[in-house]
Amino acid sequence: DVVNNFNSNQVTVSISETTGYEYDIVPGTSQSKDPKITVNNTAAAYLYSIIIDNTDGLVGYEVEDGWTLLSGWDTKHMKVYYREVEADATDKTFSVLKNDQVTYDAAIENSDMLNSDGTLKSGINLSFSAYAIQKDGFADALAAFEYSYSKVSSSDELSSAIESGKKAVMTADISLPESMRMSGEVYIFGNGYDLISPDGDSQRVIDVNGETEPVVL
Repeated sequence: DVVNNFNSNQVTVSISETTGYEYDIVPGTSQSKDPKITVNNTAAAYLYSIIIDNTDGLVGYEVEDGWTLLSGWDTKHMKVYYREVEADATDKTFSVLKNDQVTYDAAIENSDMLNSDGTLKSGINLSFSAYAIQKDGFADALAAFEYSYSKVSSSDELSSAIESGKKAVMTADISLPESMRMSGEVYIFGNGYDLISPDGDSQRVIDVNGETEPVVL
C-alpha cells in the first residue's frame, strides 16, 4: 500500500470594534475608533481591509502602517487595502486606522454639514469589513481579491458577477434592460451609484417574487 496523508488548513478572519458606533462631528477634535481585524491562518494568506466611506469628507482618518492600497480598488466610496500574512496557527490582530482614531478638520463650517435646503446632512457613515484567502493558487493580491469581488459598470458585467457568485461593486450608474431575477445570496455594493429600472419607476429593479429558496440581498 502507498498511503498519502493530506494536512488540512484554515484561513479565518473576523473584525471588531470596542469604541462604539455613534459619533458627533465637532470641528478641531478627534475621537477614538478602533476597528481591528483578526486572522488565524495555517497557510500564507492575503488579508484585506475594506473601507466604505460615506462621510462626504467630514471625517478624517489615516490607514495604519502595513496596509497597501490594492491596485484599481480606490473607487468612489469603497477602498480596499491588503497585507500579506505568513502562516501561523495563532490569532494575529491588526488595527485598520492609524492611532485608532478619526479626526474632524478645524476648518469645517456649518455650511459643510448642511444640505442645500438648510437641513443637517444625514447618512454620514464609515464602515469596515475584512476578507482573507490563501496566497497559493493566485498570481497576486489583486487576483486573489477578485476571486470573490468584481467591479461592474454595465448590466452584463453585473449579471456575470452575480451568476458567478461574486460580490458586485458598482463603478457607474447601471441601466437594466429588464428586471433582475435572482435566488440565493446576492451582494451588490452600490458604491454611490444607481441601479436604474427598465422603465422608470414602473418596474422592479430586482424581482424576488415566486422564489422558492431564501434570498439574501
